[in-house]
Amino acid sequence: MNASAFDADVIVIGSGPAGVSVAFPLVEAGLRVLMIDGAGPEGKINRPQSKPWQKMLGPDLEALLPEDGLTPKLRGPASRRIVGKFQRAGHVRGEGFVATGAYARGGLSQLWGGFACEFGPEDLATWPFPIDDLRPSYKTVTERIGISGSTTDDLAEFYGSSGLLLPSLPLGPTAAQVFRRYKPGQHAPEFALGAARNAILTIDRGNRKACNLGLDCLWGCERGAVYDARFDLEALQRHSCFRLRDDALAIKLSSCRGGWEVSTADGRKS
Repeated sequence: MNASAFDADVIVIGSGPAGVSVAFPLVEAGLRVLMIDGAGPEGKINRPQSKPWQKMLGPDLEALLPEDGLTPKLRGPASRRIVGKFQRAGHVRGEGFVATGAYARGGLSQLWGGFACEFGPEDLATWPFPIDDLRPSYKTVTERIGISGSTTDDLAEFYGSSGLLLPSLPLGPTAAQVFRRYKPGQHAPEFALGAARNAILTIDRGNRKACNLGLDCLWGCERGAVYDARFDLEALQRHSCFRLRDDALAIKLSSCRGGWEVSTADGRKS
């Protein structure tokens, strides 16, 4: 059965980290899940370049253009391929800020630095559910995607402690020197140092290899050390109650007969 004929119980829009994390418990509970994604499989691929600098700056040095409104993280050639279609489509516009999205398999997980931090009680103070309701999900996601960090330094409580962590990434020489001089509890209350909490492997896992500090994070980690939602999407597609429709761009969500109807840019509805 193809995606267009799939009678779904739940429709998930987007194949990024949030989308796959929502889909996993649903399909494992036996619900039929249709995921609608606005882009094909193109990702942050290290395309052959005649010189190394072209990989980072682009053949026309487009990554050095400060007037394009993009952060340095989004100016690189690979990032432009991922976010460019979203910006050209213009379905979402920002006033006073740059609205960024990705019409690419795996969403913006192809661009992030892997930073991972849980919400705390103060973050959800006005929400209709307590933080304890999220902890089982945090634990599951942490152990599924692989998160490295420390549970003993002064930032451990800030980052959260749900799930088993991998060892921290090694510090660079400058950071290591600063950390050696840092005395826990002897500084201002609002100042604390600790290891980064990142969705980056420090131990090999299946086809994904541990980070080797190759500094290719913004241009495509060929080792798969930095988490990318496409890794989990492959696992989801092995479930018989999951379908991916990657030829449609969702532009409108409407209530319909006690449920929801998704309209896509090509005029179809799900």
